Amino acid sequence: MRVLYKFFLICCLLIFSLPANAAFECYSGRPACLQFNNKVVSSDAVCFSSGTCSWGGFVCKSDYSKVTDMYDSLASNYDDLVSNYGSLRGNYNDLVSDYDSLRGNYNNLLAKHEDLISEYNDLVERYNELLSQ
Repeated sequence: MRVLYKFFLICCLLIFSLPANAAFECYSGRPACLQFNNKVVSSDAVCFSSGTCSWGGFVCKSDYSKVTDMYDSLASNYDDLVSNYGSLRGNYNDLVSDYDSLRGNYNNLLAKHEDLISEYNDLVERYNELLSQ
């Protein structure tokens, strides 16, 4: 699932990259942070691909790394929440099963109690009949 999100993020970066008239030249091959209207970087800079650009200009690698780290952290938190939800759901289902079992036992005991009360009342009635004879 993470790979799909990263792919989506990269596609969005490519789709919403540089405006049509924005271009830059790079002479050395190392990443560089550029402002919106900067078109040339220093000789000790390394170029990014145009896919790392947004409407506001080029993205610094450190900023890009921070965003991907934040994304990875959020994805990890999401995975943890999904795992916790699964555990809680399992616990809930176990509790529901236990409750249903206890309720069934209670109903059985209640029925048995009613039978014993009825049997007791029959014995009391028979006892009273024997006393009255």
